[in-house]
Amino acid sequence: MSRNPAVLPADEWPHRVVRHTVTFVRHGQKNGPGFSADLTEKGRQDAYLAGERIRYPLDLVMASPSPRAISTAMAIREGNGSHAKLVVEEQLAEPGLGLYTDFNDAMRAFFLCIRSIIDENRAETIVAATHNYVVEYVAEVFRCRNAEPGLLEGITINLEDFFQVCESL
Repeated sequence: MSRNPAVLPADEWPHRVVRHTVTFVRHGQKNGPGFSADLTEKGRQDAYLAGERIRYPLDLVMASPSPRAISTAMAIREGNGSHAKLVVEEQLAEPGLGLYTDFNDAMRAFFLCIRSIIDENRAETIVAATHNYVVEYVAEVFRCRNAEPGLLEGITINLEDFFQVCESL
């Protein structure tokens, strides 16, 4: 890989999102347990503010099908003032809720699915609102120093590096 991305605090990562990147972000603060939990008002506000701080208009916003991830993605998009397409993708769901039961198979399919969506939409600046395990896995694959991101902390990956990993699967 040509770059070593880092897990950035929530108040820093949006400033570093630039063209030709995909940022994986954990959903904002949720209002309860379970799949159907949505965001708290603070979670919505934090996601909106994160979107406001992104330098470029977003080309594409993706989300897990969980209400908290969709709400995070929509608030980031709204805060950014973007009219980017919102894609809700099963591959961004939490373990046990997705299409695969084997974690390695799920993550292989995840990378290839995200690559396909990016290619199909010709997107250059992407945010994917997802869950902790996905962000941790991306951090591990790209050898980020801190693989335990908190709420709304993102990992920004150069698209060239992301595509290189996809080709190696």
